[in-house]
Amino acid sequence: MIRIKERRRINRIIGRAVNYIVSELQGKGLVAAYKTGTILTRDQVYDSDIDIAIIVEPGFDFNLVAAINEHFEKERQEFSDGFKIGAFALGIDEITAPYNDKSNNPITRLRLSYRMLKALARYGELRWGKRLPLGAFVRDFSHESATYFTPLEEAKNQIGYILSEIKKIREGDYTQYRKLPKYCLILIRCEAMVEHNFKYDPSFYSLYKHMKHLEDHIIHKCIELRAKAGFSAQEALTFCDEIETYIIECQKKINARVWR
Repeated sequence: MIRIKERRRINRIIGRAVNYIVSELQGKGLVAAYKTGTILTRDQVYDSDIDIAIIVEPGFDFNLVAAINEHFEKERQEFSDGFKIGAFALGIDEITAPYNDKSNNPITRLRLSYRMLKALARYGELRWGKRLPLGAFVRDFSHESATYFTPLEEAKNQIGYILSEIKKIREGDYTQYRKLPKYCLILIRCEAMVEHNFKYDPSFYSLYKHMKHLEDHIIHKCIELRAKAGFSAQEALTFCDEIETYIIECQKKINARVWR
């Protein structure tokens, strides 16, 4: 449970971030700004970031978002009391028909538009601009779009990403090691959808409720480490071995076409 005082503090920081985004982007294609992600939800953990999703008009210059994120990181201590703030953009033409699959938006290039839209529809809280029918956008999203990921496709993509992060950690780059449990939970969500009748929900809390009856599943370790403030680099190295064992089992199911 987030204390009222802490909730107010975080809301002030979010307001400050949104005001800065509006000051930089109003008149340049900004349509709306939403608070999203796990912050101020039951999924919040000690190192949750503050995520701001912005919806923009066609032709928007996505380099402007990169500049905003550079400002947030540079002024992190004074501007956001140490919270990491991340803004990302979705073009209105990327989430509604006809879909612009060739945008220079980094989100689209990584084929993440649909996943981000679904999370935004679940978590999004309008902080500025036009209220949009995000649920309808998710429901109507074309499966023909190049950014539409099936759970199986997302699982394959996530396995590749996790293995690349494990390689970095073993080479001594510990920049993202605290995110390992989150990355693994995204893969577990894919498993839950294709094998355990889980209906998509970006909430890891909901995912855990659905999967916790599996006593020996790696999800228990993921949830434990994600919430652990003292999660160390050495623990991450040990956890890498466990993740790789889990990935081997996932790949066997993919290769045997158990997952479809």
